[in-house]
Amino acid sequence: MLEAWAYDSMLGAGNLLNNMANGGFTFWGLEFSITSSGVGFVGFDPWSLAFSVAMHFIMQMFQCDEEEKLLAMRRGQNLCHKVGSWCDKKILGACVRKKESYCCFVSKLARIVNQQGRPQVGRGWGDRKHPDCRGFTLEELGMLKLDQMNFAEFVRDIVPDPKSANFAVDRLNAKAQSYYGGP
Repeated sequence: MLEAWAYDSMLGAGNLLNNMANGGFTFWGLEFSITSSGVGFVGFDPWSLAFSVAMHFIMQMFQCDEEEKLLAMRRGQNLCHKVGSWCDKKILGACVRKKESYCCFVSKLARIVNQQGRPQVGRGWGDRKHPDCRGFTLEELGMLKLDQMNFAEFVRDIVPDPKSANFAVDRLNAKAQSYYGGP
């Protein structure tokens, strides 16, 4: 019975109270049993300890900090422009850690204007390891040719596609018709 739930407990996925009610629990390779006389040490499983330690380190390696989570959210909303990437760490000539840099903006419109406006004023994004994410100066804003920029991505977000709107209304009417019955 101990083996059946030991791996759940070892991974932290099991319900500790449920496992304890069933007669024991395992924690980092140490196995305990629960009897009417109390909690007793059953034994030590080195494989469970090794597995627990390995899982702990793997989970720590793949954990994101707050800044990375915020970047992921901004990228998901298309608020960022990728400036570049580079190999941050090599072992025996193989890249084991790659880094990327982004410039993120408060809105899609700001990103679009920056992406399309920088070439107009002769300004780039800086070095991939040290990106230049600053906005435009008043002088640079005056040089922008907004009529030459493509704002289709921004317009799609604020103006719904008339075809999809008509489709939704037609489908709603058809469902109402079938539910209430037609004449």
